[in-house]
Amino acid sequence: MKRVTALLLAAMMIITTGLITPAMAAEDDVPETYSNAYVVMDAKTGQVLLQKNMYEKEYPASITKVLTALVALENGQLEDPVTFSHDSVAFLQPGDSSVGLKEGNQISLEQALHATLLASANEAAYAVGESVGINAGHDYS
Repeated sequence: MKRVTALLLAAMMIITTGLITPAMAAEDDVPETYSNAYVVMDAKTGQVLLQKNMYEKEYPASITKVLTALVALENGQLEDPVTFSHDSVAFLQPGDSSVGLKEGNQISLEQALHATLLASANEAAYAVGESVGINAGHDYS
């Protein structure tokens, strides 16, 4: 994932500095990615510089984890406990990002955010969402 992000950022910087214009960028010049879809846009004009399956619906994945962390930081304390419910681990599929936490495990919100943001752990993000919601007076079960 880091490689894909780095390649896209590099392509965006090269194109926006004028070293390669969109008209000059041939199919062979576009960096290879493992992503099913991406879009690189000029932030000032909104012009699409590079794209792959731009209009295909994709799950937001890690962007959702960043938003989960933001909401958790705004509504929780780093020392708050995060307990892993059955639901937070039962939905995992083979190949999903995980740090191996199990039902009943309890860690701090800070540790759960590290797992969410650094390891992209799906069960940690789910448990953070549950924990912050319950601590805010919402029961999502």
